[in-house]
Amino acid sequence: MKNRQIPSRLSRFLADQDGAIAIVIALLLPVLLGFTGLAVDIGHSYAVKSQLKNAADAGALSGARALAPYTGSPASPNWAESLSKAPDTVKRNLVDNKQLTDCQVEYGYWNFTTNPPSLKSAGIIPTANDYPAVRVTVSKTTGQNDGPVQMLLASVLGVLPADVGATSVAITQQSQSGSNPFDYTIFSGSPSKTLSLNGSKVVKGSAHANHKTSINGSSK
Repeated sequence: MKNRQIPSRLSRFLADQDGAIAIVIALLLPVLLGFTGLAVDIGHSYAVKSQLKNAADAGALSGARALAPYTGSPASPNWAESLSKAPDTVKRNLVDNKQLTDCQVEYGYWNFTTNPPSLKSAGIIPTANDYPAVRVTVSKTTGQNDGPVQMLLASVLGVLPADVGATSVAITQQSQSGSNPFDYTIFSGSPSKTLSLNGSKVVKGSAHANHKTSINGSSK
């Protein structure tokens, strides 16, 4: 008789344990889903930051290119044109599947001798260490570009929407005439067209594409 009672007692014990495990799982499930969502949302935030960085890069380079030809006497960078071109390029970009509407554009002289490097006023008399520059900041935050990045799944853990931003600086080379601030630089600000280098070309400098780059033939 005793041997027959053992399976019965074991069954009741396991049944009781199954009930306890079910309760624990029910209690922990929202937390587990929250941490899973947090990983997904963090990855989404990094993707948005990368898109913001691309837009800031394009805006800064576009603004820096607009500094030439120089104007006035003595010749000085065309700050007004730069201030127009940079935000126009930024706003052609999509971030988080929505068109950008806001950015901050600053201009002046970038100095590498300071620690950290700094942007000086456009009104100074530049030295050999001062380079005409444009700095562009693009952010998703309250009141800018549809607000912070929403935490779609991590909100279970009470994680608030995240402010995300990116800043880029583009400088030009000093030039007495101001006619060619970029030596051997190729730039494409289009968010949808591919920058194609075909045949035999040698680019001695930087090449930037805001969409894709295609290099064919023996180009270097």
